[in-house]
Amino acid sequence: MALSPNLYGDIRALISLLVEARKFARSIGVTSASYRLVPAYRSQLDEAAQLFHFGFSDTWASLYDDDYDVRKHDPIADYVTRTGKSMTWKQAIEEQDLTPEQSAFVQLMEEHGLIHGWAAPFYGPQGREAYVTYSFGREIIASDADSLRQLTDKTEIFHNKMVRLAERGESSIPSLSNRENEVLLWIARGKSNSDIATILDISGSSVDTYVRRIFEKLSVNHRIAAILKGLHLGLVRL
Repeated sequence: MALSPNLYGDIRALISLLVEARKFARSIGVTSASYRLVPAYRSQLDEAAQLFHFGFSDTWASLYDDDYDVRKHDPIADYVTRTGKSMTWKQAIEEQDLTPEQSAFVQLMEEHGLIHGWAAPFYGPQGREAYVTYSFGREIIASDADSLRQLTDKTEIFHNKMVRLAERGESSIPSLSNRENEVLLWIARGKSNSDIATILDISGSSVDTYVRRIFEKLSVNHRIAAILKGLHLGLVRL
């Protein structure tokens, strides 16, 4: 079954929003940024958070996206959302008594060059919160205030649009097994069925079966459609 016109339109709108947001951020000097949307009334560290980002190293992006045991000790995300105010990463870290695990996370950030950045919370309809970070690749200074104000205004609009798109799809999110989620993730990363079989150490016929089940559950008939719909429904993280 092909994507419905309404869903295809939503996916195009989502991609357009992401491209527009990244283009604007780049235009005022942002070198890396991340946007995190979570289910209503849930922690920013919830495993179901949808993560969108650009500009981070592949190593850090892979570590943060794929290893929840690492991400769950991020001391900045929930703190900024809970306090309701924007601040530098350094300020968020210094205002807290960190656990040993959180301190280890901060050290890991620094080892990957993530020292200077700005974090901001956003609160949308129906309890849909988001956490956004920006970095200029250097220390945040007073003259950045205007750029940060522009980013905040643009992100507020972006977040409200994202919430509306997310809510349209969440009532019908299909349930994939853990293995099906793994296979879909590797499909989204451009891996062939034979590659996936090697990575997951399973037979090629098993991968074929999982791919067929994924297509059936997502009501799609090819890999690109599966990736797009998985992205739209939050089953695939960028």
